Amino acid sequence: MFGDVAGSCLLQGVGYVWPGSTNAILNGNYVVYVEARDNDAPNQYTRIRQPFTLNLPALVACNNVGTGLLGEYYGWFGISPPNLANAALLLARIDPVVNFSWGGGSPSPAVPADQFAVRWIGSLQPKYNQTETYTIYFRSDDGARLRINGQLLIDHWGDQTAATEWSGNVSLSAGCGLYPIVIEYYEDHSDALAQLRWESSSTLKETIPRPNLYPPAGPLPPTSTARPTLVPTANSTPTYANTLQPNRTPTATATNYIPPAYTVTHTATNQVIGPPTATATKTIPSNPSQTPTRTVTPTPCKTPPDLGGCR
Repeated sequence: MFGDVAGSCLLQGVGYVWPGSTNAILNGNYVVYVEARDNDAPNQYTRIRQPFTLNLPALVACNNVGTGLLGEYYGWFGISPPNLANAALLLARIDPVVNFSWGGGSPSPAVPADQFAVRWIGSLQPKYNQTETYTIYFRSDDGARLRINGQLLIDHWGDQTAATEWSGNVSLSAGCGLYPIVIEYYEDHSDALAQLRWESSSTLKETIPRPNLYPPAGPLPPTSTARPTLVPTANSTPTYANTLQPNRTPTATATNYIPPAYTVTHTATNQVIGPPTATATKTIPSNPSQTPTRTVTPTPCKTPPDLGGCR
């Protein structure tokens, strides 16, 4: 057992936390109790009480001034799990923390409630200037992958029937350095959840705070309003692919177009007596502001009007 000088038990057994206590033991005066019992005589035991003083070096906090991670939100369409390389980037923003429980909703009006994905990019900085092993937790519904400093800690890229917490360990060295972190997450259907936490010998389990997360330098990446489409294969069986139709910008408008001058010649055959045909010529100038001229050379009518001739 492990207690204070007043006799209050703080820890008992291996890995057991006494109710009302925490895992964090601060510097101070404590007592270690070693107790031995005889199974054949349970009322007989020997206890050794050894006081001691815990005087660990004080923790030196890092200068944490982060503002969050870059969140790239994608839309995808087709068979799960998605390939983010072919997904449409719909939204880019700085998320102060990764602690989202969207349920059946959407992260943003620009993102669908189902079949969306997020890639969080940036750097992670420890709380204290000392070498420690951190346990990184990611609770998600659906799939997730997580890398720190290039090390793949979590790899569960698949649908889930319920939210599940995954974890992995990484050693962060003294020096308050920045460690690259990349999180990939996707939601297929139903509820959506994504939560990033950590824990170490000096840090109780918690959502990784904003000051410990740093976005990449530079402006936000451009997004697209185009939506993914289905692309058929050669055998006419449609396969799901996230091929985008590009946004097209017209190079000219109709009001800016001036056609060249041209002449139209046509044959008039109705109500003409005499030669079988007559021609009419219409000339249209190249400048649309000018009034076009029309020259018509008809065939004379040889039948008087009162006898049903030309009018």
